Amino acid sequence: MNTNLSDKAIELLEETLDGPGMTEFGKISRDMEKIFTENPNPTYDDAVRIITEYFTEKGEAAAFISKWIAASNSNCKAYEISDEEKPKAMLADLGMFRFMSFLEKQGFTEEQIYTIFAGAAEQIDEDDDDLEPPKCSCNKDHKH
Repeated sequence: MNTNLSDKAIELLEETLDGPGMTEFGKISRDMEKIFTENPNPTYDDAVRIITEYFTEKGEAAAFISKWIAASNSNCKAYEISDEEKPKAMLADLGMFRFMSFLEKQGFTEEQIYTIFAGAAEQIDEDDDDLEPPKCSCNKDHKH
């Protein structure tokens, strides 16, 4: 088990964020967890509504919101995410956007932000090691 990235990510956050910064970082995490808990199987319309509400509350213009949703759709298409999984992926994009924007405002460099996200992905992988790997609809035990 390699926790180098996870440890480095935690160290970066602890060294760089002050108390209020850590509180805000935790709030973003709790907000996103709440969105996924309240919407375990969101529809596309649910995802668009949640994203639109978030950006509207932040004062973003309708044009920005439309472009953001279009970019999220484009990302889903590029990564061949199924229509069924697209709403969850769009909401995950929202979470990534929120975390990245926050970290940029706190003065983190692109390299530091990458380290934090890579560490988080590594931690998720470690947490998922005990889970049964998902099988695709073809019911075979291979990845594609």
